[in-house]
Amino acid sequence: RPGAKEEKVVVVGDLAKDGMRVKMSAKETFNYWGLAPGYLVISFLPGSRLEEIRYMTPFFLKAAELIKKEFPSSQFLLILSPFVSKKELNAVDEESLSKTFSGVGAKLKKESGQWKLITKSGLKALVIEEKRYEAINISHLIITIPGTNTLESTYLGTPMVVAIPLNKPEAIPLDGLAGLVGGLPIIGSLIKRQMVKQYSKRIKFAAIPNIRAEREIVPEIRGINPVRLS
Repeated sequence: RPGAKEEKVVVVGDLAKDGMRVKMSAKETFNYWGLAPGYLVISFLPGSRLEEIRYMTPFFLKAAELIKKEFPSSQFLLILSPFVSKKELNAVDEESLSKTFSGVGAKLKKESGQWKLITKSGLKALVIEEKRYEAINISHLIITIPGTNTLESTYLGTPMVVAIPLNKPEAIPLDGLAGLVGGLPIIGSLIKRQMVKQYSKRIKFAAIPNIRAEREIVPEIRGINPVRLS
């Protein structure tokens, strides 16, 4: 409680770590999703809020297309939060949204019993709704926004890059009063844009592992576009 003496405070366990369970081996996981174990697996974690899903998924898909050009055999996973349904991905096909962060739209389709996001260029990202930790565990690289997923990836020892696009700050979801102000008609988006920019300047680190370590142990890239990220 506030004001408690430091010597009386004991930290017991870590809820994020204690709740993680990888129940399948890497081989079993590859077989489960029909992935090729000898090739790169790159996973994207777009967040747990509707706004994050709608704006970050097209951004990540564009980065995936660029990565695919350099590494044609790459396999891509889009790992959803347990609080998000795949039906939210239907919004990713809206052209106005896909252009918000210089991204690309995609269609949500079912192929051979698996749900995938497929872009116009033919890139496919397997949508993961279950066995999230197994998916993170077999990934060679995680590309994610800040959040608990950065901690989970660290615990599983999976390399990651934390993406913080600021191309359209008013599209970034905020909690509390800042979020309410940002929702005001006409002036709300302008105020929110400035608030996000100022907040970004004040915050040294956004990824939880970096915040806890008080130094950068996980790469953070701010104000980026898909080309720079890839």
